[in-house]
Amino acid sequence: MTKRQAAPATGQPIFRQAASLAATLRRLRPSHLLALIVGVQVAVGLGYAFATPLWQGHEPDYYHVIRFLHEQRRLPTVADYPDGDAYVRQATQPPLYFFLAYPIIALADDGQPVPPGTHPNAICFGGEIYNDTLITYPTTAAYDWPPAGAVTSAYMLRLLNILLGVGAVIFTYQAGRTLFPERQSVALLAAALLAFEPNLARLNSTISNDTLLLTIAAANLLVCARLIMSEKLRWRYVMLVLITAALALLTRLAGWAVFASSVFALIFVVGRSLWLARTSGQLRVALIGFGLLIVAGIAIGLFNYGQYGSFFGRYSELDTLAGNIIRNFTLPWITIVGVLDHTRLAYLEPLTPLNPRAAVETGYTWLAIIGLIGGLWLGIDGLRQRSGAILRAFTLLLIVVAVTVVMVIARNLVNADDTNTTLYNTGFIFAPMRYYATGLPALALLMSAGLLALIPRRLPLASLNPLASLIALTWFGVSMLGIIGLLIAHPAPTTLTARQYDDARAASDTIHQPNQTSASGPSLLGYQLVQHPADGLLDLTLYASTRTALEQNYVIQIDMESASGQTTSCQFVPTRGVYPTTRWQPDEIVVAQARIPSCAATFPAPIEVTMRWLGASMDGEFTQTSAPISLGTLTEPLTRAATCADNLGVIDDGYQIVKFNSPPEVPRDAVYLPSLNWLVLAESPRVDARFFVFTHQATQAAYTCTGAAGAEIYQPRLWQRGEAIYFDLCRMQFPTDAPLGVYTVSVGMEDTDGQRLPAGDPDGQPLADRLVPVGTLTLTD
Repeated sequence: MTKRQAAPATGQPIFRQAASLAATLRRLRPSHLLALIVGVQVAVGLGYAFATPLWQGHEPDYYHVIRFLHEQRRLPTVADYPDGDAYVRQATQPPLYFFLAYPIIALADDGQPVPPGTHPNAICFGGEIYNDTLITYPTTAAYDWPPAGAVTSAYMLRLLNILLGVGAVIFTYQAGRTLFPERQSVALLAAALLAFEPNLARLNSTISNDTLLLTIAAANLLVCARLIMSEKLRWRYVMLVLITAALALLTRLAGWAVFASSVFALIFVVGRSLWLARTSGQLRVALIGFGLLIVAGIAIGLFNYGQYGSFFGRYSELDTLAGNIIRNFTLPWITIVGVLDHTRLAYLEPLTPLNPRAAVETGYTWLAIIGLIGGLWLGIDGLRQRSGAILRAFTLLLIVVAVTVVMVIARNLVNADDTNTTLYNTGFIFAPMRYYATGLPALALLMSAGLLALIPRRLPLASLNPLASLIALTWFGVSMLGIIGLLIAHPAPTTLTARQYDDARAASDTIHQPNQTSASGPSLLGYQLVQHPADGLLDLTLYASTRTALEQNYVIQIDMESASGQTTSCQFVPTRGVYPTTRWQPDEIVVAQARIPSCAATFPAPIEVTMRWLGASMDGEFTQTSAPISLGTLTEPLTRAATCADNLGVIDDGYQIVKFNSPPEVPRDAVYLPSLNWLVLAESPRVDARFFVFTHQATQAAYTCTGAAGAEIYQPRLWQRGEAIYFDLCRMQFPTDAPLGVYTVSVGMEDTDGQRLPAGDPDGQPLADRLVPVGTLTLTD
């Protein structure tokens, strides 16, 4: 008799599969998993470093400071920037990063301008989403692969920051092993959170000193953790706390947060030594370390004062501002709310290119909230278990995070208060994720440890820290989608040989040859027009070449004119700046595409279409204009394109009001901060000031608000064609006898003589009182 063998199982209960996965991962060494995390982090960093065009944000400013150090053999001072822009140009940043990056510049820099120049202000109202210049500067042959000179140096500096980011992850992992030695997944998942958070992944692949500060903060957290978790006080930990705190002060202004955290750690050690009656030798070590830390802080403060005119560094007026805040201390709740909301928006920023639905943004936000809840739960778990080790770890991490948050709020108090900030106008608040660099390693550990504590240990996957794993994997996915989005947004240019172009023409009857060509600059060989009348759009494809290498940077201008004389124009950089004319080769034909919108209410047919080549210098100044080249006639009228900015009215034919920012109701005794968003269609030398008029609908009582609550840049006389102005504020206080009820809000502009400038409604009809109505407001008691 034979035994019947059981048939293989076709499936397993989910918990058995989970247990099997957990067992498999537990058999892997933590060092192997850490190496995997770091390897993926480097791959993501390289993806961002090479997919993102050079010279983003302040990258040129950091590069110029390092170059100045190399060429002048000294650090720059405010006096080296006669335009008064030393702060903006990062010249007053602490010196450590510049010295660290110095060898790279010394090795590869060739002195070429960085960036090589700037594109001219190409304006296409309503077409920004289609034709916006993706690379804001005209590249040169040095940007062809392989890159040369300063371009090579720039990529090497980005690679330096990727390596520094790896250091931050490793230090965070080691800090987790120190604080939670029995919970290996805490350290690993904290490392993954820090490695994959999309804002940090991108930050760590750009040229700046933020990543250096992040790494030093992680190293400081590690030595502080070993200092407070060790039963025996060791000199080397005390000295390493001192060294990392000093290095943080020499890296960024926010390094003072690391210094403050180090002070707390040493105070804890001194207090514990006194409480436990440790030997006089250990107490002496703690006190000496504490004293040396204070001396180091004072020494660096004196260096800052001599170099920058401020004890804290960076800004010469910072000591005065800090003193004013302390003497007149107030903590407006609106500033705190504004900082938290701006931080939320900064956290969500990597999702923007993905155009997510509101539900996706909400879910992504809740991932972070769950992580923060987990971080707080760690303290509750320590109390519940009566674990001194967990409570010490929680206290250290919480203090580091809290000090960082306080620093971010404090730097916003310098600019934002209840006189210029409301829930509906937060233009003075600035709290990007990089401002929190000093607290992010501690926050990652708080989240990882707390989320693990939230999971019942009897669950099969509990040891894998599933909640933290979910957040880390989600962040990794968003980072990868961000890289893919960058690659899609910056496609390789389409170029053809003469034979390929002839074949394309032969295969299509929609490629037309112009009747005339330009005498100078690029040559237009052919074009295609596709009209979308109902959408108010014209799709344009141009086939152009050059006979010789071009030194000038050319922009294309498309003009449309109806038989009745109505006109519109659109300017754009060929290939959206990815392959500007400064890199065109004589043996190739470049394909340039654009979408031209009509922002008029109606644009009647027939419509003549012409183009011009606008030559510009590398400084972005237009220097020449070619003769118009006819592109044919459109036979159908165009409606207004949906991409055109909203139009509440236009003042002096050049200043279009796009949006009125205001709550529907305001208490009479409250400070009211209405604001406007503008689009500058054309500059007017007559414009001097903007004003609001509030007219009570029942009694016709009128009140005026003049002046701008913002910086000098918000003065209308400084606005330039093509600019979009946001949150143009006015500070309004209604008198105590102002009638309650509904007010009509209108806006006007004055010239230097105080005379109102002409205004028109959205249809272009003139307004007799020269005031544009923008909304209503209800004044309440």
